[in-house]
Amino acid sequence: MKTKQTFFSVFLISLTALFPAVFSCATTSAVSDTQVKPEASPADVYADILQNDVSITVVSGPGAVTVNRKFAAPFVFAVRHSDGSPYADFDIELTYPAQKNQGIVEYKSEIFKTGSDGLVTFAPETPAFAAADKVTVRPAVLYNKKAVKEACDALAMSAPFLVRSDIAAKGAVLFIWDFNEKGSPTTNFTQIQSELRARGITLVGNGPVNEISYIGKDKELYRDTYAAIGGNAYGYLISGTVKYERPVESDADGYVCAMTADIRGIRMRDGEVVFSGTFTQERRGKNRNISIQNCKESIAGQIVDALIFGL
Repeated sequence: MKTKQTFFSVFLISLTALFPAVFSCATTSAVSDTQVKPEASPADVYADILQNDVSITVVSGPGAVTVNRKFAAPFVFAVRHSDGSPYADFDIELTYPAQKNQGIVEYKSEIFKTGSDGLVTFAPETPAFAAADKVTVRPAVLYNKKAVKEACDALAMSAPFLVRSDIAAKGAVLFIWDFNEKGSPTTNFTQIQSELRARGITLVGNGPVNEISYIGKDKELYRDTYAAIGGNAYGYLISGTVKYERPVESDADGYVCAMTADIRGIRMRDGEVVFSGTFTQERRGKNRNISIQNCKESIAGQIVDALIFGL
């Protein structure tokens, strides 16, 4: 038996040498017929679903509220299949402003499942801080894979989260200095006070401490302002500077004025800095004075917008 087996092996080798093409094709065909195609991973399947069968829309959201007042309505988002039908039991990641620490908004994310109607409803707690921000939703990142993350980000949608400051009720004292083109402080920057009053915020005025030696020294400014008026007469102390970025320039179309403002908001009752921002504006005018006035009014409006939703 051993001799026959050896003879068959030698015979097979000889045939292979004589007819290599035949035996090569047969071998390749056999391997191809039995080869198993790799199945798609769960991450690949999820990425494909996100790319081809998911859409997210904002159904509704609440309007702006004042700090410490509850939103009048919830945020509502819808998840649909590609044919428009509700996507039930779908995992949605929702990110929203949760608190503010030293003037910086901190966020929290939670996972929600859509109901049978494909909707996610989110009712935030009563906001204790002002913000002009947003609530953002996207599919939950169920797999740590680039294609999944990119697909989730591509489907993200946002709705405005707007909470006004209580500056209208509590008021503010101002210490904001207007610098000249040579870089020296000259007088109080009056346009911010005018803009606040134009918005119906009338409990505002220049603070009792009004010397240029306090510029850039917010701790000393707050200490001495508090000593003069206490912590209950006004809600906030607004300090800062408005400076020219460069001297006013002229060209064929008129004059150009560019300004930068650095503004901080300090809560009077405890001295905490609750707002900080840098603002820039560039405006034109047919003459020098008009370009300066346009720039001052524009930067004042920008600052007041930020204060109302930032303090």
